[in-house]
Amino acid sequence: MDWLNCVSFSSDASLIVSGSWDFNIKIWNLSNCQDILTLNGHLSAISRCMFTADEEKLISSSYDGTLKIWDAKKGVEVVGLAGHSQRVNDFTFLQDTKVVCSVSDDATIRLWDVLAGSVITNLEGHSGSISSCSFSPNQEQPKIISTSEDCTVKTWDPSKAEKISGHLDTITALDMRGKYVVSASRDCSLCLWQVIQETVHPDKDSPKDEESFVRTNLKKAGVFLGHTRPVNDCCFDQKGRVVLSCGDDGRLVLRDLSGKGLFDVTAHDSIVSACAISKDATQLLSGSWDHTIKLWDAQREIVKFECDGFSDWVTTTSFSPDGQKILGGSYDKTVRLWDQRSQGSIAVLETNSWVQSCSWQNDSLILSAEYDGNVRIWDSRTLSCIQVLKAHEKRVNDAIFASDGLKEVISVSEDSTLRCFSLSGADLCQESSKFFLRGLGTALCCSPFNEPSRNMVAADSLGNLYLLNIF
Repeated sequence: MDWLNCVSFSSDASLIVSGSWDFNIKIWNLSNCQDILTLNGHLSAISRCMFTADEEKLISSSYDGTLKIWDAKKGVEVVGLAGHSQRVNDFTFLQDTKVVCSVSDDATIRLWDVLAGSVITNLEGHSGSISSCSFSPNQEQPKIISTSEDCTVKTWDPSKAEKISGHLDTITALDMRGKYVVSASRDCSLCLWQVIQETVHPDKDSPKDEESFVRTNLKKAGVFLGHTRPVNDCCFDQKGRVVLSCGDDGRLVLRDLSGKGLFDVTAHDSIVSACAISKDATQLLSGSWDHTIKLWDAQREIVKFECDGFSDWVTTTSFSPDGQKILGGSYDKTVRLWDQRSQGSIAVLETNSWVQSCSWQNDSLILSAEYDGNVRIWDSRTLSCIQVLKAHEKRVNDAIFASDGLKEVISVSEDSTLRCFSLSGADLCQESSKFFLRGLGTALCCSPFNEPSRNMVAADSLGNLYLLNIF
């Protein structure tokens, strides 16, 4: 046991719970001073822990930036609350334990819906680390009080705070299949969105010649929690039935659309920055800052093949449309190809800058988005660069083919723009449209080419999603 950070009684004073710098929580029987249970799960020191009023559950916060709800009888984690970007210093909860309030070194206060495992609202106003918080005695219309290293005490009315509908931090990745979009974020969560269409009819004061029209929107359909650190990538399988994700916690997680876990492994000892899933969802790819890409058997949870050769972080990986080749890009300024059957290297394509993302078009074309603002188009058969698009003034974070064939390319950049390019031949390129984003452009996705009704979604560093109809 290491230094103890916190301790509290159960409501009948028969039990004590303690949290330590050894990352563990212990429950003690006060009558004989013996420890009954040890709770493991946090990745850093415990800042606070306490029983709920009914003693059925226990809540803990940690310097790892998370809170956890535990079954106090079995010692197992029930819900994980991840979202703070720095250590959590304190928490409090309403008597029914359905709402928890937490404060952090990231200078934010967060209210959590414990049953849903998601953030209700995010309160900002302190300019320094927040050290403590408490609810007022009025449980019907509670107020919050907080203290901070900015030398202030603030009171808050949660009922007047804006409810959170999306992500609280940078959206790092997007994918779309059918009527669903999945987004990954540095707030440690994934969101599932449904593309919905509604007919808007003119109101009685509209001009007589105004007609009804169809409006397309995104509606949140679910939140996936479980990653304890920022989520870096996500993707659907071909049928849109499962979602794969990876993150800074080194994990590779596969789940169905209800959130049920199907595969969960610590894939690398370092950050997992990229992932991909085969068409039939039986094989998975994980790319890491350890300079490798691993091919996984999803049923047996074993590594079938490890792709090496990179000398820097892997930033992107994917299967070829025929499923026979593996593609990867890296900060070592290369795009690499492997043959899955022979498990051998096919090619090393050299660029002039760090590779941010790569994507396929059929089995013959590859697109690479690069740090220097360029987008390159490669012929995977001749292994040659067909065209370099000088697309943006700052780094390109994502780029995709917008149509079947070498016709249109769309890219997003840290210059806060989304740009569409029409291609005519090997040397002709014309910008066809341009959109300005509120934050830095981070990710793109669009409906598969064979879907009759096609949409595109873009994301930015402020957590915003943009549903665009440019096809």
